[in-house]
Amino acid sequence: MSHQIKQTAEKLLGRPLTKKDGMSFSKIKTIENSLGLKLPTTLKDFYLLVGNMDAFMNSFEHFVEPYINGEMLIFTVENQAVCYWGINIRDTENDMVFQCTDIECDNPEWYSEDVSLADFLVISMYYQCAQGGYEHGKVVWVDDFENNDKCMQYIANITIGYEKVVEHNGLVVYQNKGKLIWYFMGVAAKLGK
Repeated sequence: MSHQIKQTAEKLLGRPLTKKDGMSFSKIKTIENSLGLKLPTTLKDFYLLVGNMDAFMNSFEHFVEPYINGEMLIFTVENQAVCYWGINIRDTENDMVFQCTDIECDNPEWYSEDVSLADFLVISMYYQCAQGGYEHGKVVWVDDFENNDKCMQYIANITIGYEKVVEHNGLVVYQNKGKLIWYFMGVAAKLGK
């Protein structure tokens, strides 16, 4: 998995990762000691490779120092603290990501994102760059078009030569070198860097 994180980060950055881009082993060990458990390898690799980079850690959603809430290991908080993402510490073999909108209640309800931790982290890296890690050049809203079909045709035309790198829960991201085009199905499109 570390290869996929490294490859995605370097593709987005347009440069090789350096040691200073990631958290130190000692910081990871401190986190693990405070939790009383080992972080899943995939999450540990993510922090070791890019844990010091705001473009991936804090440009929109906030990757936080992992903490435990009930049976969930929470590692990401939505930019307005509306959603929290984590994995079940009792089922780390499965490593599916779950989301909750109210972790403060007595019995928080967690909903599956239907994606593995590894895939969630890669999706998040693209989304972080699309939402704030890259400079944006233009926003295109469906309302700018006569109808949704015309907007989607426009997107089809401008993504020629781009690779679709994300399609999950309505989020679609295309990449061509240092440029991203992203949108939520039927809502809006942003053209980046």
